[in-house]
Amino acid sequence: MLSSVVMTKQLSEGAQFIVEHRAKGISDAQIREHFAAYGWNDDHLAAIFAEAETSTHAQPQKYTIRHALVDIYVSVRRNWRAFTATLAISYGVLLAGFIVVSLLFAGLVTSDHHPAGIGFVIGFVFWLFLVISWYALGSAFLMATSAKALQDGFNGHHSDTRQLLQRSLEIVPRAAFANAVGAVITFGPVLIFVPLSIYLSVSASHSASDNLALVVLVIGIIGAITFAWLLIASLRFALIQQVAAFEPHLSVKQVLARSPYLLRSGGQWFVFKGFVILAILSLPFSNLNDSNHHSTFLAGIVDIFTLVLGLVGLCALTMLYFNRAAVRGSDQQS
Repeated sequence: MLSSVVMTKQLSEGAQFIVEHRAKGISDAQIREHFAAYGWNDDHLAAIFAEAETSTHAQPQKYTIRHALVDIYVSVRRNWRAFTATLAISYGVLLAGFIVVSLLFAGLVTSDHHPAGIGFVIGFVFWLFLVISWYALGSAFLMATSAKALQDGFNGHHSDTRQLLQRSLEIVPRAAFANAVGAVITFGPVLIFVPLSIYLSVSASHSASDNLALVVLVIGIIGAITFAWLLIASLRFALIQQVAAFEPHLSVKQVLARSPYLLRSGGQWFVFKGFVILAILSLPFSNLNDSNHHSTFLAGIVDIFTLVLGLVGLCALTMLYFNRAAVRGSDQQS
């Protein structure tokens, strides 16, 4: 009886160890190696991993935005030097890309192509393709550097900036590719809707008023469907970068399935509430900026605040991923 009680206690402590270290981004393989080093056999390991799955699957929805913010604060405080250094580099890369695509768009709108012409439509689609591609690459780089810094900070490590960048760059291509696939799936309807709306609007303006009213109605319906698709896809694929970066054994198809799987039972609600909170916090500053176009200083403050909000949102998604991966384990269940 005593050995049974001791073993039960060991299993409970072992399961708790698994849950906590999965939340920190530690793989199951590393956890198994840790237990094996202390003499745990395969039967004991199977038992504690099964207990960890049972104990965490029951309440996957309890990780809230407040929990994520606390984890972000703790992680950044422990590793703030590497976090801020890599953050500055990441935003520098994003800014360079933003300047390039802005110049390309300026060249497009000032060109001699008619807005309803095929040349303008092709140019717009190509420009939008560049925007999506750069968004995928830049956001993957930002996610990788911030996620690695957060992971190290959460584990109590002080990262070396150069090594952190190297480790981050290793996962950027995979995360960027998965992000690009997710972006195409999410924003794909926009590639069709925007050029089609421009073409229909310009064409209908030269036709009868009855046709114009019908075109406006059609554009409104298609726009509503497109918005609904954007919302649903954004919620389903919110963790696609994190999954691709931290679970390299998965194929792209499996990554696309893994993100919505991790977000079941409260995860999508977490993401949706995060979107709403960020939007509410952004509204006063956007209105303030609109009413003070002459103030360069105020515009800069608004831009910085917007960047901070975006960064907090990204870090919250990373922390959500660590938690959901710990809750649902490393292997996807059907």
